[in-house]
Amino acid sequence: MHGGQMSTLSEVVEHYNEAPSSMLSHNEAKPLNLRAVERSQLEAFLLTLTAPLATEQRWLVAPDY
Repeated sequence: MHGGQMSTLSEVVEHYNEAPSSMLSHNEAKPLNLRAVERSQLEAFLLTLTAPLATEQRWLVAPDY
């Protein structure tokens, strides 16, 4: 996450599944309350979004105007 306190996708999904209160007893996130199979399915879906780009490098560079 932002501060690097979680090192795996599984830890992040579990964090949002539980949505614990912070040290200040506040959290804007609401628990997802996902079952184990749903957490696995969510992780599997999110991992599909990490595929390498199938775009030529020339299209990833801002044009010189």
